[in-house]
Amino acid sequence: MLASQHVLLAVALMIVYSLAISLHLVRKRVGGVRAGRAKMKRFVANATQDGLPDDMIVAARHYGNTFEQPTLFYALCLAIVVGDAVDMTYAYLAYGYVVARLVHGVIHLGYNNVNHRFLAFAAGYALLIVMTVRFIAGLI
Repeated sequence: MLASQHVLLAVALMIVYSLAISLHLVRKRVGGVRAGRAKMKRFVANATQDGLPDDMIVAARHYGNTFEQPTLFYALCLAIVVGDAVDMTYAYLAYGYVVARLVHGVIHLGYNNVNHRFLAFAAGYALLIVMTVRFIAGLI
């Protein structure tokens, strides 16, 4: 497999992860409504999450997280591939970013220890910074 294919596979894995998180959110919300833990009207007008069970709030927040920093990852990976700057170092960094985001998700949606979650977040953030600096340095 070419280095560019590895980078694009990392992007695809992040997209699959985001889709899985959206299914998790739907499951939490539907399950919560069916169990009487939340009212459907809470979701109709995108009302505040006040009064919702914590697990539903965490699921919604994590879903939102998948459209924040990872969008920078997607854009950077595409720029790396389109700009023909890709090599296996980028592939390893991209896979590392995906792993860090997965670990972050397991912690956030699991036992939710803020210190552990921050370490996973910081690892992904650091990898994204390294990729960005490396890409910019290659352009100069």
